[in-house]
Amino acid sequence: MSVKKITSLLVAVILVFSLFGTASAALPGYGEELQNAPSNTPTVTFADVPNTHWANKYISEMASRKVLEGYPDGKFRPENQVSRAEFATIIVKASGLQAKKVNFRMSNRRTGILRILRLLKII
Repeated sequence: MSVKKITSLLVAVILVFSLFGTASAALPGYGEELQNAPSNTPTVTFADVPNTHWANKYISEMASRKVLEGYPDGKFRPENQVSRAEFATIIVKASGLQAKKVNFRMSNRRTGILRILRLLKII
């Protein structure tokens, strides 16, 4: 088999498998407790997230629930990239798990993500 045919076959297989992740849907009722939860907490706003920003509603809601906090200067900086540490913190807070103090280095990205998932007892 030529390199061109192998490459074409590999690309086709990758495209087919990439459809599986996007074609899945949530189970009925999944997430309703978050959507229907009463919002008794005060709305949190950030100076750098205007009302016209596409994620303003979501940022305010998650900040009100203490899942997102923003920076010490009172800004949220919605255009910044989320670091791995920030993402792990968001996942822990959103899931309601208690974070433990862990000291390990993530030298390999895939291994680091697997360690986080094992630590959180997700896998």
